[in-house]
Amino acid sequence: MATGVRLVSSLTVCTAIEAADLFTAHLLVGAANTFQCRILNVSTNARTIQMQIKNAATGVVVNTVTQTLAGGKGTARFARAAADGEDCYCRFTVSGSKANYRAVGCTAAAGVTQVCIAAE
Repeated sequence: MATGVRLVSSLTVCTAIEAADLFTAHLLVGAANTFQCRILNVSTNARTIQMQIKNAATGVVVNTVTQTLAGGKGTARFARAAADGEDCYCRFTVSGSKANYRAVGCTAAAGVTQVCIAAE
């Protein structure tokens, strides 16, 4: 019985440190606008995340940032000015389950959010 308990404990630890990826659909960014990736940690634990803004046409990573989000609604936002007509999407690499996060990709004009799409 003790061996079974150790095995279950080991599997639980492995699951807790696994990473998952969340992606948004792509958004076309207009002239002089910005593209933003936003994420919220809804778990009770601090979690490390990586956000990438990628060009949808080429798949090239445009910008990357890694941050630790506080537990209980720790948030992060990552933005970049986009060229007129640039197609972008967000990739979030997160620790733990995808259920611990709410994430979106957004366009903004003059600092005001225009359109957001949820990450899955």
